[in-house]
Amino acid sequence: GVKCVLIGGPQDRKTVAQFQQSLSDPARVINLAGKTSLLELVALMQSSNLYFGNDSGPLHFAICARLPVLALFGPASPAVYGPPATPDNTVLFRGEACGPCLNVYTDKHSRCQDNICLSRITPDHVQVALETRYLPAAEKSGRPVLETITGS
Repeated sequence: GVKCVLIGGPQDRKTVAQFQQSLSDPARVINLAGKTSLLELVALMQSSNLYFGNDSGPLHFAICARLPVLALFGPASPAVYGPPATPDNTVLFRGEACGPCLNVYTDKHSRCQDNICLSRITPDHVQVALETRYLPAAEKSGRPVLETITGS
């Protein structure tokens, strides 16, 4: 019963479409990548009950819209760039020994080619967070879960 909306910029359309087609039931997911203005994105967030995505611009819009977030952090520190620590927000962050590699001292640039900090956050970690914290409320409300899938 949960509705998911995929977002992203025009440059993300191909990646998001490929992701949507890889799903077991792609028709249950709406792809709005490259199809919304920032104003429309905020309006969509105001009618949603969860933002699920990575550390990106839309995450910070979701925070400003007071939308609960489930955020994936890897190369940047959630203590510095993450959502406020509230009962509505969850950050999945591994804290690998090599990170955070995106910080003010590196001008937020990294030479990392492995990206273990994100790849070690497994689908199981996400599923547990969704099932225990967010999906029961989402199913009751019928409002969409807003996801961001980007090429970066």
